[in-house]
Amino acid sequence: MSATVLSYVRPWNREQFTFLAEQLLPGARVVRASEHASIDEAGIVRRYHAYLHGPRHALNLPAAVSEPEARDVIARCRLLRTLSDQQARRHLCAMARAIEDVLEELAPTLVVSLIIDSYVMDLLHILVRARSIRFVAFIGTFVNGCYRISARGEANFFGDADPALVEELRHKLLADSYAPVFNSQSISSPRKSVYRRWAANIARVPWFWLKRVLGGDYHNYHYWVSQQQSLELLHWLPPTDPGDPGWMDKLKASSRPKVFIPLQMFPECTVDYWCQDLRVIDYYAVLDRLLDTLSKRFNVVIKEHPSVMGNRPTGFYSRLAKDPRVTVVPTYTPSNLVLKEADAVLVWTGSVGFESILRGKPVFGLAKPFYASGERFMTIDMEPDLDAMAEHIAHCQANPISVDEQNAILGHLASQLLRGDFINFGAWTADNPEHRAQIEGVVASYLSVRPISAG
Repeated sequence: MSATVLSYVRPWNREQFTFLAEQLLPGARVVRASEHASIDEAGIVRRYHAYLHGPRHALNLPAAVSEPEARDVIARCRLLRTLSDQQARRHLCAMARAIEDVLEELAPTLVVSLIIDSYVMDLLHILVRARSIRFVAFIGTFVNGCYRISARGEANFFGDADPALVEELRHKLLADSYAPVFNSQSISSPRKSVYRRWAANIARVPWFWLKRVLGGDYHNYHYWVSQQQSLELLHWLPPTDPGDPGWMDKLKASSRPKVFIPLQMFPECTVDYWCQDLRVIDYYAVLDRLLDTLSKRFNVVIKEHPSVMGNRPTGFYSRLAKDPRVTVVPTYTPSNLVLKEADAVLVWTGSVGFESILRGKPVFGLAKPFYASGERFMTIDMEPDLDAMAEHIAHCQANPISVDEQNAILGHLASQLLRGDFINFGAWTADNPEHRAQIEGVVASYLSVRPISAG
Protein backbone atom coordinates (compact mmCIF):
# COMPACT_ATOMS: atom_id res chain seq x y z
CA MET A 1 0.00 0.00 0.00
CA SER A 2 1.44 3.40 -1.01
CA ALA A 3 2.09 6.17 1.48
CA THR A 4 -0.34 9.07 1.77
CA VAL A 5 0.50 12.77 1.70
CA LEU A 6 -2.17 15.10 3.05
CA SER A 7 -1.87 18.49 1.33
CA TYR A 8 -3.72 21.43 2.88
CA VAL A 9 -4.92 23.62 0.02
CA ARG A 10 -7.13 26.54 -0.89
CA PRO A 11 -8.71 27.15 -4.31
CA TRP A 12 -5.97 29.52 -5.46
CA ASN A 13 -3.05 27.21 -4.61
CA ARG A 14 -4.45 23.70 -4.97
CA GLU A 15 -2.59 22.95 -8.20
CA GLN A 16 0.67 24.32 -6.82
CA PHE A 17 0.45 22.39 -3.54
CA THR A 18 -0.70 19.20 -5.21
CA PHE A 19 2.39 19.32 -7.42
CA LEU A 20 4.55 20.19 -4.40
CA ALA A 21 3.22 17.18 -2.46
CA GLU A 22 3.78 14.87 -5.43
CA GLN A 23 7.40 16.01 -5.71
CA LEU A 24 8.11 15.65 -1.99
CA LEU A 25 7.13 11.96 -1.94
CA PRO A 26 6.99 10.56 -5.48
CA GLY A 27 4.58 7.67 -5.91
CA ALA A 28 2.58 8.54 -2.80
CA ARG A 29 -1.17 9.11 -2.88
CA VAL A 30 -1.87 12.83 -2.50
CA VAL A 31 -5.12 13.74 -0.75
CA ARG A 32 -6.15 17.38 -0.63
CA ALA A 33 -7.66 18.80 2.55
CA SER A 34 -9.34 22.18 2.74
CA GLU A 35 -11.97 24.28 4.49
CA HIS A 36 -13.43 24.71 0.99
CA ALA A 37 -15.86 21.82 0.41
CA SER A 38 -15.47 21.84 -3.38
CA ILE A 39 -11.79 20.77 -3.18
CA ASP A 40 -11.77 18.94 0.16
CA GLU A 41 -11.03 15.34 -0.84
CA ALA A 42 -10.22 14.39 2.76
CA GLY A 43 -13.75 15.11 3.98
CA ILE A 44 -12.89 17.62 6.70
CA VAL A 45 -15.75 19.99 5.80
CA ARG A 46 -18.37 17.22 5.70
CA ARG A 47 -17.31 15.91 9.10
CA TYR A 48 -17.04 19.44 10.54
CA HIS A 49 -20.68 20.18 9.63
CA ALA A 50 -21.81 16.83 10.99
CA TYR A 51 -20.23 17.60 14.36
CA LEU A 52 -21.31 21.26 14.29
CA HIS A 53 -24.98 20.37 13.80
CA GLY A 54 -24.93 17.07 15.68
CA PRO A 55 -25.53 16.29 19.36
CA ARG A 56 -23.88 18.77 21.70
CA HIS A 57 -22.44 15.99 23.85
CA ALA A 58 -20.26 14.98 20.88
CA LEU A 59 -18.55 18.37 20.84
CA ASN A 60 -15.67 17.57 23.13
CA LEU A 61 -12.05 18.26 22.33
CA PRO A 62 -9.91 15.32 21.20
CA ALA A 63 -7.52 14.24 23.94
CA ALA A 64 -4.58 15.46 21.83
CA VAL A 65 -5.73 19.10 22.23
CA SER A 66 -5.18 20.42 25.75
CA GLU A 67 -7.28 23.16 27.32
CA PRO A 68 -4.41 25.69 27.24
CA GLU A 69 -3.86 24.87 23.55
CA ALA A 70 -7.58 25.33 22.83
CA ARG A 71 -7.61 28.75 24.46
CA ASP A 72 -4.48 29.73 22.55
CA VAL A 73 -5.96 28.58 19.21
CA ILE A 74 -9.08 30.68 19.79
CA ALA A 75 -7.15 33.78 20.89
CA ARG A 76 -4.85 33.72 17.86
CA CYS A 77 -7.49 33.07 15.20
CA ARG A 78 -8.79 36.29 13.66
CA LEU A 79 -12.24 34.70 13.29
CA LEU A 80 -12.77 32.72 16.49
CA ARG A 81 -11.66 35.52 18.81
CA THR A 82 -14.48 37.73 17.47
CA LEU A 83 -17.16 35.17 18.41
CA SER A 84 -18.71 34.52 21.79
CA ASP A 85 -16.83 32.01 23.96
CA GLN A 86 -19.58 29.44 23.42
CA GLN A 87 -19.61 29.89 19.63
CA ALA A 88 -15.83 29.81 19.33
CA ARG A 89 -15.62 26.66 21.42
CA ARG A 90 -18.31 24.97 19.34
CA HIS A 91 -16.54 25.62 16.03
CA LEU A 92 -13.17 24.70 17.52
CA CYS A 93 -14.40 21.34 18.81
CA ALA A 94 -16.27 20.49 15.60
CA MET A 95 -13.22 21.20 13.46
CA ALA A 96 -10.84 19.38 15.82
CA ARG A 97 -13.07 16.28 15.76
CA ALA A 98 -13.29 16.43 11.97
CA ILE A 99 -9.53 16.65 11.53
CA GLU A 100 -8.95 13.85 14.07
CA ASP A 101 -11.28 11.58 12.12
CA VAL A 102 -9.48 12.34 8.84
CA LEU A 103 -6.06 11.62 10.33
CA GLU A 104 -7.34 8.36 11.79
CA GLU A 105 -8.75 7.28 8.44
CA LEU A 106 -5.91 8.35 6.15
CA ALA A 107 -2.90 7.82 8.44
CA PRO A 108 -0.72 10.14 6.33
CA THR A 109 3.05 9.88 6.25
CA LEU A 110 3.42 13.58 5.58
CA VAL A 111 1.27 16.72 5.87
CA VAL A 112 2.12 19.72 3.67
CA SER A 113 0.79 23.23 4.23
CA LEU A 114 1.41 26.93 4.06
CA ILE A 115 2.46 28.59 7.31
CA ILE A 116 -0.39 28.64 9.85
CA ASP A 117 -2.83 31.54 9.56
CA SER A 118 -6.15 30.13 10.88
CA TYR A 119 -7.62 27.92 13.55
CA VAL A 120 -8.14 25.16 10.97
CA MET A 121 -4.43 24.98 10.15
CA ASP A 122 -3.49 25.44 13.81
CA LEU A 123 -5.60 22.45 14.85
CA LEU A 124 -4.23 20.39 11.96
CA HIS A 125 -0.70 21.10 13.17
CA ILE A 126 -1.48 20.21 16.79
CA LEU A 127 -3.20 16.94 15.89
CA VAL A 128 -0.55 15.94 13.34
CA ARG A 129 2.23 16.62 15.84
CA ALA A 130 0.45 14.49 18.46
CA ARG A 131 0.67 11.55 16.05
CA SER A 132 4.35 12.18 15.30
CA ILE A 133 3.57 12.82 11.62
CA ARG A 134 5.88 15.21 9.79
CA PHE A 135 4.25 18.60 9.19
CA VAL A 136 6.02 20.74 6.58
CA ALA A 137 4.86 24.34 6.21
CA PHE A 138 6.43 26.61 3.59
CA ILE A 139 6.82 30.37 3.64
CA GLY A 140 8.64 32.85 1.42
CA THR A 141 10.97 35.34 3.08
CA PHE A 142 12.18 38.91 2.75
CA VAL A 143 15.32 37.42 1.20
CA ASN A 144 14.60 37.09 -2.51
CA GLY A 145 15.44 33.60 -3.75
CA CYS A 146 15.14 31.93 -0.33
CA TYR A 147 12.33 30.40 1.72
CA ARG A 148 11.83 28.95 5.21
CA ILE A 149 10.12 25.99 6.82
CA SER A 150 8.02 27.09 9.78
CA ALA A 151 4.61 26.27 11.25
CA ARG A 152 4.04 29.28 13.51
CA GLY A 153 6.90 31.53 12.51
CA GLU A 154 9.40 29.77 14.77
CA ALA A 155 13.06 29.45 13.81
CA ASN A 156 14.17 26.15 12.27
CA PHE A 157 17.87 25.59 11.62
CA PHE A 158 19.49 23.44 8.94
CA GLY A 159 23.05 23.15 10.19
CA ASP A 160 25.86 25.68 9.95
CA ALA A 161 25.38 28.68 7.71
CA ASP A 162 26.85 28.47 4.23
CA PRO A 163 29.64 31.12 4.09
CA ALA A 164 28.80 31.79 0.43
CA LEU A 165 25.18 32.54 1.34
CA VAL A 166 26.27 34.78 4.22
CA GLU A 167 28.42 36.82 1.84
CA GLU A 168 25.61 36.94 -0.71
CA LEU A 169 23.18 38.18 1.95
CA ARG A 170 25.66 40.86 3.03
CA HIS A 171 25.82 42.40 -0.43
CA LYS A 172 22.10 41.99 -1.06
CA LEU A 173 20.57 43.14 2.22
CA LEU A 174 22.93 46.04 2.93
CA ALA A 175 22.17 47.67 -0.43
CA ASP A 176 20.02 50.78 0.04
CA SER A 177 18.03 49.88 -3.07
CA TYR A 178 17.11 46.37 -1.93
CA ALA A 179 13.40 45.50 -1.68
CA PRO A 180 11.66 42.12 -1.27
CA VAL A 181 9.81 40.89 -4.35
CA PHE A 182 6.46 41.07 -2.57
CA ASN A 183 6.84 44.85 -2.15
CA SER A 184 7.90 45.60 -5.71
CA GLN A 185 4.48 46.25 -7.24
CA SER A 186 3.33 48.53 -4.40
CA ILE A 187 6.55 50.54 -4.65
CA SER A 188 6.57 50.80 -8.47
CA SER A 189 2.96 52.00 -8.80
CA PRO A 190 1.88 53.18 -5.35
CA ARG A 191 -1.26 55.15 -6.23
CA LYS A 192 -2.60 52.39 -8.45
CA SER A 193 -1.98 49.82 -5.68
CA VAL A 194 -3.94 51.88 -3.13
CA TYR A 195 -6.88 52.42 -5.49
CA ARG A 196 -6.90 48.73 -6.39
CA ARG A 197 -6.97 47.63 -2.74
CA TRP A 198 -9.63 50.22 -1.89
CA ALA A 199 -11.95 49.20 -4.76
CA ALA A 200 -11.39 45.51 -4.16
CA ASN A 201 -12.27 45.85 -0.49
CA ILE A 202 -15.59 47.56 -1.26
CA ALA A 203 -16.45 44.72 -3.64
CA ARG A 204 -15.46 42.13 -1.04
CA VAL A 205 -18.23 43.17 1.36
CA PRO A 206 -21.20 41.97 -0.74
CA TRP A 207 -19.14 39.28 -2.53
CA PHE A 208 -18.26 37.28 0.58
CA TRP A 209 -21.72 37.80 2.07
CA LEU A 210 -23.17 36.26 -1.10
CA LYS A 211 -20.61 33.45 -1.03
CA ARG A 212 -21.66 32.58 2.49
CA VAL A 213 -25.42 32.94 2.11
CA LEU A 214 -25.93 31.64 -1.44
CA GLY A 215 -22.87 29.43 -1.78
CA GLY A 216 -24.08 26.79 0.62
CA ASP A 217 -21.07 27.11 2.95
CA TYR A 218 -22.10 29.68 5.54
CA HIS A 219 -19.40 28.71 8.04
CA ASN A 220 -16.53 28.56 5.54
CA TYR A 221 -13.56 30.10 7.37
CA HIS A 222 -12.20 32.11 4.44
CA TYR A 223 -15.55 33.57 3.38
CA TRP A 224 -16.58 34.36 6.94
CA VAL A 225 -13.38 36.09 8.05
CA SER A 226 -13.04 37.93 4.72
CA GLN A 227 -16.53 39.37 5.12
CA GLN A 228 -15.67 40.51 8.65
CA GLN A 229 -12.37 42.09 7.67
CA SER A 230 -13.72 43.88 4.60
CA LEU A 231 -16.35 45.54 6.78
CA GLU A 232 -13.71 46.64 9.29
CA LEU A 233 -11.54 48.11 6.51
CA LEU A 234 -14.36 49.78 4.60
CA HIS A 235 -13.56 53.28 3.29
CA TRP A 236 -16.11 55.00 1.06
CA LEU A 237 -13.39 57.25 -0.36
CA PRO A 238 -9.83 56.22 -1.21
CA PRO A 239 -7.63 56.75 1.86
CA THR A 240 -4.85 59.33 1.67
CA ASP A 241 -1.31 58.88 2.87
CA PRO A 242 -1.08 60.11 6.49
CA GLY A 243 2.62 60.95 6.11
CA ASP A 244 3.98 64.42 6.78
CA PRO A 245 6.15 65.77 3.90
CA GLY A 246 8.13 67.74 6.50
CA TRP A 247 9.00 64.68 8.59
CA MET A 248 12.75 64.96 8.02
CA ASP A 249 12.92 68.57 9.24
CA LYS A 250 10.92 67.65 12.34
CA LEU A 251 13.29 64.84 13.20
CA LYS A 252 16.39 66.95 12.70
CA ALA A 253 14.91 69.70 14.90
CA SER A 254 14.32 67.28 17.79
CA SER A 255 16.98 66.44 20.38
CA ARG A 256 15.09 63.45 21.75
CA PRO A 257 16.08 59.90 20.74
CA LYS A 258 14.06 58.80 17.73
CA VAL A 259 12.29 55.42 17.87
CA PHE A 260 10.95 54.18 14.55
CA ILE A 261 7.86 51.91 14.53
CA PRO A 262 7.23 50.45 11.05
CA LEU A 263 3.59 49.41 10.91
CA GLN A 264 2.81 45.77 10.18
CA MET A 265 -0.13 44.22 8.38
CA PHE A 266 -2.88 43.19 10.79
CA PRO A 267 -4.58 40.84 11.21
CA GLU A 268 -1.79 38.70 9.80
CA CYS A 269 -0.01 35.52 10.78
CA THR A 270 3.22 37.41 11.48
CA VAL A 271 1.49 39.04 14.46
CA ASP A 272 -1.24 36.53 15.34
CA TYR A 273 0.97 33.43 15.34
CA TRP A 274 4.58 34.62 15.47
CA CYS A 275 4.32 36.61 18.72
CA GLN A 276 5.00 34.50 21.79
CA ASP A 277 3.05 36.76 24.17
CA LEU A 278 -0.68 36.61 23.41
CA ARG A 279 -1.25 40.05 24.92
CA VAL A 280 0.66 41.88 22.19
CA ILE A 281 -1.45 40.57 19.30
CA ASP A 282 -4.19 43.11 20.05
CA TYR A 283 -2.24 45.22 17.59
CA TYR A 284 -3.99 48.60 17.51
CA ALA A 285 -4.68 48.72 21.27
CA VAL A 286 -1.07 47.82 22.03
CA LEU A 287 0.21 50.39 19.52
CA ASP A 288 -1.88 53.12 21.16
CA ARG A 289 -0.65 52.11 24.60
CA LEU A 290 2.97 52.16 23.45
CA LEU A 291 2.59 55.61 21.91
CA ASP A 292 1.35 56.93 25.23
CA THR A 293 4.37 55.51 27.04
CA LEU A 294 7.15 56.05 24.52
CA SER A 295 6.19 59.63 23.60
CA LYS A 296 7.05 60.71 27.16
CA ARG A 297 10.74 60.07 26.47
CA PHE A 298 11.26 59.58 22.75
CA ASN A 299 10.38 61.10 19.42
CA VAL A 300 8.21 58.30 17.98
CA VAL A 301 8.34 57.88 14.20
CA ILE A 302 5.76 55.80 12.30
CA LYS A 303 5.54 54.70 8.68
CA GLU A 304 2.91 52.61 6.91
CA HIS A 305 3.91 49.42 5.09
CA PRO A 306 3.79 50.00 1.30
CA SER A 307 1.89 46.75 0.68
CA VAL A 308 -0.72 47.60 3.32
CA MET A 309 -1.51 51.24 2.53
CA GLY A 310 -5.31 51.49 2.35
CA ASN A 311 -6.00 48.35 4.38
CA ARG A 312 -6.53 49.82 7.84
CA PRO A 313 -9.69 50.24 9.91
CA THR A 314 -11.94 53.17 9.08
CA GLY A 315 -10.56 56.41 10.54
CA PHE A 316 -7.10 55.01 11.35
CA TYR A 317 -5.19 57.21 8.90
CA SER A 318 -7.00 60.43 9.76
CA ARG A 319 -6.37 59.87 13.48
CA LEU A 320 -2.74 59.00 12.87
CA ALA A 321 -2.12 62.10 10.75
CA LYS A 322 -3.40 64.31 13.61
CA ASP A 323 -1.74 62.39 16.47
CA PRO A 324 0.61 64.75 18.38
CA ARG A 325 2.48 61.80 19.86
CA VAL A 326 4.10 60.76 16.57
CA THR A 327 5.89 61.94 13.45
CA VAL A 328 4.41 60.12 10.45
CA VAL A 329 6.69 59.44 7.48
CA PRO A 330 5.12 59.25 3.98
CA THR A 331 4.40 55.60 3.15
CA TYR A 332 6.60 55.26 0.07
CA THR A 333 9.70 56.74 1.64
CA PRO A 334 12.37 54.01 1.59
CA SER A 335 12.68 52.41 5.02
CA ASN A 336 16.47 52.63 4.79
CA LEU A 337 16.22 56.41 4.63
CA VAL A 338 14.14 56.43 7.82
CA LEU A 339 16.59 54.03 9.48
CA LYS A 340 19.45 56.46 8.87
CA GLU A 341 17.60 59.10 10.88
CA ALA A 342 16.26 56.81 13.62
CA ASP A 343 18.16 55.98 16.81
CA ALA A 344 16.24 52.73 17.37
CA VAL A 345 13.48 50.58 15.91
CA LEU A 346 10.52 48.88 17.59
CA VAL A 347 8.78 45.91 15.97
CA TRP A 348 6.40 43.08 16.66
CA THR A 349 8.06 40.74 14.15
CA GLY A 350 8.58 42.90 11.04
CA SER A 351 11.62 42.44 8.80
CA VAL A 352 12.67 46.07 9.29
CA GLY A 353 13.94 44.80 12.63
CA PHE A 354 16.47 42.65 10.81
CA GLU A 355 17.51 45.46 8.48
CA SER A 356 18.14 47.54 11.60
CA ILE A 357 20.27 45.17 13.67
CA LEU A 358 22.30 44.39 10.54
CA ARG A 359 23.12 48.11 10.33
CA GLY A 360 23.99 48.32 14.02
CA LYS A 361 20.76 49.94 15.18
CA PRO A 362 19.23 48.87 18.50
CA VAL A 363 15.93 47.04 18.03
CA PHE A 364 13.16 46.59 20.60
CA GLY A 365 10.86 43.63 20.04
CA LEU A 366 7.46 42.84 21.51
CA ALA A 367 8.25 39.30 20.32
CA LYS A 368 11.44 37.50 19.37
CA PRO A 369 11.15 36.82 15.62
CA PHE A 370 13.12 34.11 13.85
CA TYR A 371 15.81 36.54 12.66
CA ALA A 372 16.56 38.03 16.09
CA SER A 373 20.07 37.44 17.39
CA GLY A 374 22.91 39.30 19.02
CA GLU A 375 23.00 41.96 21.71
CA ARG A 376 21.40 44.70 19.63
CA PHE A 377 17.97 43.03 19.80
CA MET A 378 16.18 43.64 23.12
CA THR A 379 12.76 42.20 23.96
CA ILE A 380 10.35 44.48 25.80
CA ASP A 381 6.82 44.16 27.15
CA MET A 382 3.81 46.44 26.82
CA GLU A 383 5.02 48.59 29.71
CA PRO A 384 8.67 49.02 28.73
CA ASP A 385 11.35 50.39 31.02
CA LEU A 386 12.17 53.69 29.32
CA ASP A 387 15.49 54.06 31.16
CA ALA A 388 16.57 50.59 30.03
CA MET A 389 15.58 51.45 26.46
CA ALA A 390 17.59 54.69 26.56
CA GLU A 391 20.60 52.82 27.96
CA HIS A 392 20.33 50.21 25.22
CA ILE A 393 20.29 52.93 22.56
CA ALA A 394 23.32 54.62 24.11
CA HIS A 395 25.23 51.33 24.34
CA CYS A 396 24.63 50.48 20.68
CA GLN A 397 25.59 53.97 19.57
CA ALA A 398 28.83 53.76 21.56
CA ASN A 399 29.70 50.41 19.98
CA PRO A 400 29.48 50.52 16.17
CA ILE A 401 28.72 47.20 14.55
CA SER A 402 31.69 45.21 13.28
CA VAL A 403 31.95 42.94 10.25
CA ASP A 404 32.23 39.92 12.57
CA GLU A 405 29.02 40.91 14.36
CA GLN A 406 27.23 41.38 11.04
CA ASN A 407 28.44 37.97 9.90
CA ALA A 408 27.05 36.40 13.08
CA ILE A 409 23.67 38.08 12.51
CA LEU A 410 23.65 37.00 8.85
CA GLY A 411 24.75 33.49 9.81
CA HIS A 412 21.83 33.15 12.23
CA LEU A 413 19.47 34.02 9.37
CA ALA A 414 21.28 32.03 6.69
CA SER A 415 21.19 28.82 8.75
CA GLN A 416 17.37 28.93 8.53
CA LEU A 417 17.11 29.68 4.82
CA LEU A 418 16.78 27.24 1.95
CA ARG A 419 17.42 28.28 -1.62
CA GLY A 420 14.40 28.43 -3.87
CA ASP A 421 11.70 30.78 -5.11
CA PHE A 422 8.70 29.75 -3.07
CA ILE A 423 5.90 32.13 -3.99
CA ASN A 424 2.31 31.31 -3.07
CA PHE A 425 0.30 32.78 -5.93
CA GLY A 426 -2.92 31.90 -7.68
CA ALA A 427 -1.55 32.05 -11.22
CA TRP A 428 0.67 29.00 -10.66
CA THR A 429 0.08 26.24 -13.17
CA ALA A 430 1.80 22.94 -13.87
CA ASP A 431 1.55 23.79 -17.59
CA ASN A 432 4.17 26.49 -17.09
CA PRO A 433 7.73 25.00 -17.16
CA GLU A 434 9.08 27.91 -15.13
CA HIS A 435 6.48 27.36 -12.40
CA ARG A 436 7.27 23.66 -12.26
CA ALA A 437 11.00 24.36 -12.11
CA GLN A 438 10.47 26.73 -9.16
CA ILE A 439 8.70 24.06 -7.11
CA GLU A 440 11.17 21.37 -8.16
CA GLY A 441 13.98 23.62 -6.94
CA VAL A 442 12.23 24.21 -3.62
CA VAL A 443 11.66 20.48 -3.13
CA ALA A 444 15.26 19.61 -4.02
CA SER A 445 16.69 22.06 -1.49
CA TYR A 446 14.33 20.83 1.24
CA LEU A 447 15.00 17.15 0.64
CA SER A 448 18.73 17.81 0.67
CA VAL A 449 18.48 18.69 4.37
CA ARG A 450 15.34 16.79 5.42
CA PRO A 451 14.95 13.55 3.39
CA ILE A 452 11.52 11.90 3.54
CA SER A 453 10.99 8.15 3.84
CA ALA A 454 7.79 6.55 2.58
CA GLY A 455 7.88 4.13 5.47
